[in-house]
Amino acid sequence: MNDSIGELAEIHGKPIYLSPRALFCCASKNPCRRWVIWLIFWKWFDHFITLVIVINSVILAMRDYEQRIQGDSYVSEKNLFLDEIGKVLSLIFFCECVLKIIG
Repeated sequence: MNDSIGELAEIHGKPIYLSPRALFCCASKNPCRRWVIWLIFWKWFDHFITLVIVINSVILAMRDYEQRIQGDSYVSEKNLFLDEIGKVLSLIFFCECVLKIIG
């Protein structure tokens, strides 16, 4: 069904209205966009993103603030490791953002 607000599609058994185009280039019939839409509405994708949010919250809570007391000469190995994990988590959040914009 096509109308002015978009196309009605069934994804994972749920009726969902899709905009006719994403980013002015990806039509609702585009197979790549259809796969992205399938992925972002998949319940395990939501569970994964929720898990990443929880992990990110724990990582933020684990930060070592001893440098404020010790001065700039203090280097926390734990903070360096947490920064690397933070970069990975940020990349995951960026990918989720791009996928949801395309979808």
